[in-house]
Amino acid sequence: MPTIRLALTSDIDALVELRSAFLDEITSRDVSTLALRTSMHAYFREALHTGSFAAYLAFEGTTAIASSGMVLRTLPPSHSCPRGREAYILNMYTVPEHRGKGIGNDLLQRCIAFAREHGCDRISLHGVSGARSMYERIGFAPVESEMRLAL
Repeated sequence: MPTIRLALTSDIDALVELRSAFLDEITSRDVSTLALRTSMHAYFREALHTGSFAAYLAFEGTTAIASSGMVLRTLPPSHSCPRGREAYILNMYTVPEHRGKGIGNDLLQRCIAFAREHGCDRISLHGVSGARSMYERIGFAPVESEMRLAL
């Protein structure tokens, strides 16, 4: 089993590489552009520093083979989110040759525990088709009301 730990600022290059690989798989757009990678690097540096983003990485030796991440956000409190704290999970990615070994599930469980420890009322995510069954087994349920406007 790989070594799994909370990502540090020294892991930003690994976070960028794994996010780029994830985006390469789910979109037809070129994500290897220097501008996009530079923006990712700047985001991870700032968000890890402020605590608005947390991530776990799985390593085989010194090579990062999987990642998970969460944006920790504060919303106005509501009945469904009384403390106004929500985690949004993203960057769930395992390199293809390590899939099917439970690494993604382990990373997701760590994210859930982290969100609980940090006072989150709920966790949201956008499940890609290949991982939907894992999310549903853990207890995530579809929410049909989300809409989006690209600016």
